[in-house]
Amino acid sequence: MGAIALITLMCIFTPNIMWLRKSADFTVQFMVIFLGLGMVFLALNQKRLMFTALAACGIIALFLRRAGTEELKLPVVETTAPQIQVALFNTSTLDSNFVSSLNIVLDKDPDVISVQELTPEWVNTLDAFFCKKYPNSRKFKRIDPYGMAIYSKFPIFSLDTFYHQNIPNLKAVLDLDKDHKIALFSSYSLPPVNSNAVRSIESHLVGIADEMNKTAIPNLFVGSLNMVPWSNEIQKLRYVSGLNDSRRSSSSTGLLEIPYDHIFYSEDRLEMMNFENINSAQNTHLGIFGKYQLKSSSDVAKQEG
Repeated sequence: MGAIALITLMCIFTPNIMWLRKSADFTVQFMVIFLGLGMVFLALNQKRLMFTALAACGIIALFLRRAGTEELKLPVVETTAPQIQVALFNTSTLDSNFVSSLNIVLDKDPDVISVQELTPEWVNTLDAFFCKKYPNSRKFKRIDPYGMAIYSKFPIFSLDTFYHQNIPNLKAVLDLDKDHKIALFSSYSLPPVNSNAVRSIESHLVGIADEMNKTAIPNLFVGSLNMVPWSNEIQKLRYVSGLNDSRRSSSSTGLLEIPYDHIFYSEDRLEMMNFENINSAQNTHLGIFGKYQLKSSSDVAKQEG
């Protein structure tokens, strides 16, 4: 009972100790394990252990629910407002069968593809796959993991690169139509290896949130941040920026997968129509896909009122 309670507390109130933080990345898996233990203890007639395990499962589920997006239901009706479909993937997820993987991304038919960890050797390959269907593109290639690219069906009105502690971030303003623009932010974070790295990522994310708060048009933020949605750093990003997580809940991923890639959107200006993981033919994680539509002016007015 004590072990179950300690693990539950670790998942919810995670101290800034690296091995505990890495353990807390498996919060969803701990929840499922506690549910299974509850069933086992029920069969063994161990009532106190059963209630403890099931209570821990319920507490973690509530915690994940609060850490996720509040709105459970997706919009029922698509309006005539402009829509945008975004896919995000990382070149490090591509294996020797990358042709099949890139075709899977193309089959999703997103309007915008955000690529991360773009190194020089990948540029020609990706251009050959994407440039015909995506005539508007910008590449920021680097030999380190911070290279990025955007392939877009929409015209790219402007593209800015801003830095935080020498880490590049992209801001692309896209023309959805003659009356509507949207700002797409893209960023990447290395996996944290110590407490100082965690604090650096938190500062980095707050800096991105400050840039988004300067933008008067709707925002989308895509990134491989190497942080789980329920982490304090991601929660602070959402609080400061007013963004929603595209995952309906923090546990909406594969049972054995840890969600390190994200798409966030302006909850006051955008509605999410769909979100899903992109998996390879071998069922390994490639990236994520989201579909969004602009809210009507009446909906925005109601929220502001």
